[in-house]
Amino acid sequence: FLSGLFYTAPPFRFSSRSGLGELIIGLNFGPLMVAGSALVQTGVLLPEAFLVGIPIGLLVAAIVYVNEFPDHNSDKATGKNTLIVVFGPEKARAGYVALIIGAFLSIIILAVNGTIPILALTSLLAAYFGIRAIQTLYKYYNDRLLQPANWGTIIMHNVTGALLCIGMWFGNTL
Repeated sequence: FLSGLFYTAPPFRFSSRSGLGELIIGLNFGPLMVAGSALVQTGVLLPEAFLVGIPIGLLVAAIVYVNEFPDHNSDKATGKNTLIVVFGPEKARAGYVALIIGAFLSIIILAVNGTIPILALTSLLAAYFGIRAIQTLYKYYNDRLLQPANWGTIIMHNVTGALLCIGMWFGNTL
């Protein structure tokens, strides 16, 4: 609750501090949400659930991140120091790529080390939407034509989450 409140409220205003807004949203809607859901369903706080939430959190952070590009000028004018403002839109594109690669790399690591079933690797199919979004971002990072990257990131997050759940469910029941 407090991290959500202080995302925009003083004295912290995490959304205006370099990278903290993305970090808070990624943690809240990734590892904390997934681990909290597992806790409610099982009555046990599972470290594995926290780990599985990492790729989801990275993709949620990517949604917020890519949506900050069109707001660069207004954020800069109002003192909202997002990473896009700090690095500038052209250089900040690398941060988006890092979030996407980090999400899918973490899924691979979780599958290889046995935290999630190998069948959960089907979620990597959603990388298609990430590749398309990255291409759009690199071409239109300073333009309103960036909108398809926003939608592509949202679709990638949804498809990744759905395939991850399906892969884990079937992988654990086979």
